[in-house]
Amino acid sequence: MILEVKGFETEQNRQKETAARHWVRAVNYHGELGCWVFCLCKEPRSFAKAIRQAVAIL
Repeated sequence: MILEVKGFETEQNRQKETAARHWVRAVNYHGELGCWVFCLCKEPRSFAKAIRQAVAIL
């Protein structure tokens, strides 16, 4: 899991998120490094919920 915790968004953060999602897709397609997921959490109170939702995709 790649976990990104952000309080607010900037253009740089959006580009970083896009790159991380592409990386996860490429690594999963490769298939020899396990199964990865990207999780973005913007609200600290929903941290556990965000992780559960991300892992449920697997």
